[in-house]
This record gives sequence, structure tokens and C-alpha cells, in this order.
Amino acid sequence: MKLILLSFGYKAGIPEDADMVFDVRCLPNPYWEEGLSALTGKDPAVVAFMESQATATTMVQSLCSFLRLWMPAFEDNARRSLTVAVGCTGGRHRSVFVAERVGASLISHAGGVVVRHREIA
Repeated sequence: MKLILLSFGYKAGIPEDADMVFDVRCLPNPYWEEGLSALTGKDPAVVAFMESQATATTMVQSLCSFLRLWMPAFEDNARRSLTVAVGCTGGRHRSVFVAERVGASLISHAGGVVVRHREIA
């Protein structure tokens, strides 16, 4: 089963094709940090900021644990893919960081992992 992680911004609406939606707006927002607002969750400065936040690390670990536990049940139900949407306010910082980290962590647990970023495509 292919795992598709899709970051998005709630400002533009929840993706209609998501099987699961996780809200990461509770995490500290790099947008408000000097020099980070124009960057994305893939940029090293934003990654360093997010990695320094204990709540961000816990969120990534929790999502990975949840998906490792439940992906087999979806696969057993003859699912070919599972789309997991991760949202923050604008879809450029927190959701991108979390989707990237979860995707990297689960690469060996799925039949393929695709990470997409709706707001920074």
C-alpha cells in the first residue's frame, strides 16, 4: 500500500481526497519568527526551529506510531493507497515539516511513500 502524505493550509480548505486529516496548528509557528516567514518547512532554518520544539518532535513521533499501528488494517482491507493530510494555517511551515518527517520515518513501513505539499507546489 502506498502512503501519500499531503501538507495543506486550512486557509485554502481541507483536501477532499484525504483519508485522514491531522491538524498541527497547535505547534509553534515559524511564520512569526524573524527571518522564517518567507521560508518553508523544507528550509534548514525552519527545520532547525521545528526540531528545537519538543511539541513538534512529539507530534511527529505520535503520528508515526499511529500510522504504523493502523496502516496494516487499511492494507488488509485491500486499500492500494492511504492519503494522510497534515494541515496548518498557511500550509507552508509546520505541516510541511511534519509531513516530511513522517514520510521519512515511514519509508520502510509502506509500499512506497509520496510526500506532496499543496501550498508550495
